[in-house]
Amino acid sequence: MADAGEFGELLRQRWRRGTLREIYIKGNDRVTKRYLVPGSIRRYPEPWICEHRALEKLGEGFPASFGYRARETGEGELEVVFQRAYVEGEPVSGISDDELELLADLMMRIHLRGVIVNDAAIQNFVRDSKGRLHVIDFGKALFGKPGTLLFHALVGKEFAKLHNEVLNENESRYRCFLERYSSLMQLSSYSSGWIELCRRIATLARKTRRSLRR
Repeated sequence: MADAGEFGELLRQRWRRGTLREIYIKGNDRVTKRYLVPGSIRRYPEPWICEHRALEKLGEGFPASFGYRARETGEGELEVVFQRAYVEGEPVSGISDDELELLADLMMRIHLRGVIVNDAAIQNFVRDSKGRLHVIDFGKALFGKPGTLLFHALVGKEFAKLHNEVLNENESRYRCFLERYSSLMQLSSYSSGWIELCRRIATLARKTRRSLRR
């Protein structure tokens, strides 16, 4: 098993789906994500593969991936260590009206390269010292061909979470964001409408799931 001390300072440790997940930071150099997956779990999402692939596709302007390594431990667990470049910035607690264009530009740059974040939660954004926004977690990323109906459907689902968690379900601010995003992506009214329809369907599905749990 790897010596966790070599990864720097432990920032977070949690159990999720029976798996231990740890995040370390070493100076302003790199972030290490360490996973311990019990052998009893036969199928696991493998977020390290998603994040590595996403960062490789995104390239310049996004944190570099240093890859991952996996090994079996003596206890029958799978230990995976993934490392990427550190993004210096402060956690984002909210997006101002002046930042809607920055948010639209960020999502445009990600989507143009065939990547869907698939987890546009507020805690996955940081703001650097120059005021630029960054996504810091691509562990649930999806991939596709920009411009296709399927890709736009995935964008709609992505925007459902962004509308809910980043823009606090503010319709007027979301409209401003979507108009700017559509302009940057040079989308037709049909494509923008399809994205919006898929967002509404995803939002309805989320609310239905919540009501059924009560």
